Amino acid sequence: MSRPFVKWVGGKGQLVEELLKHVPKKFKTYHEPMVGGGAFYWALVRGGYLAGKSVALADTNEDLIQTYREVRDDPERLIRTLQLYANQYVRQGGDLFYSIRDAWNEGVKNPARFIFLKQTAFNGLWRCNRKGEINMPWGQYEHPKILDADNIRSCSQALQGQGLWTADYEASMQMVGKGDLVYFDPPYWGRFDAYGPEGFGQGQHVALVKMCARLTRAGVHVLYSNEDVPDVRKILEQHWPEGQLHSVQSRRYVNSDGQGREPVADLIISGN
Repeated sequence: MSRPFVKWVGGKGQLVEELLKHVPKKFKTYHEPMVGGGAFYWALVRGGYLAGKSVALADTNEDLIQTYREVRDDPERLIRTLQLYANQYVRQGGDLFYSIRDAWNEGVKNPARFIFLKQTAFNGLWRCNRKGEINMPWGQYEHPKILDADNIRSCSQALQGQGLWTADYEASMQMVGKGDLVYFDPPYWGRFDAYGPEGFGQGQHVALVKMCARLTRAGVHVLYSNEDVPDVRKILEQHWPEGQLHSVQSRRYVNSDGQGREPVADLIISGN
């Protein structure tokens, strides 16, 4: 059964059951413009919600989308390369991690290296500095899951014929029509906003919620999730009069620095 093939900080693996409760019985194309690790998308696949439907997945992280494409289009090549890295890691550990990280910053990039770095970095971080260079540390894992060949093959089958784009959420929404289903999974407020050099700040959060409201008025099914904190609630109360607001307790742990890792509450909004 397909599941995320790469670690993703802030992934919604612990929230998918709550999200599934708000999936409409009927919808047309499924859109996920901030796909990340795709925990909700893969849950929809496993549950049969997307059978016979078109899918449009997008993210601003070009390396991530290239990895999705490699999983879809050439899984066996990806598996062969990851197996080589897994074998090397047994002998070299952190030395291999930093070697590949340094090479990445010099422009030696490919999907297998992306997966390797995500699986072996501390907490699965993908952190960039202002120059766009990745700088997350090694996770010091003895037995990281670098390769899951069966899952990659399963994900490849599920992605056949589906659309994958490098784009921000605003550009992605140009393809959305009435009756479609969209799930927005932005970086949490004040957290995990260093995965790209520009981050995702208050202005972007406000603009996104406004777009959710516009899409709902246009007859689009919208799902959105974020951490249940006062700043997020304030934005939703100001700009989301049409939706329904649900607070749920999550078992997920979100502190990327490994300190003070307490369970958090999440907010889900749904419209139409």
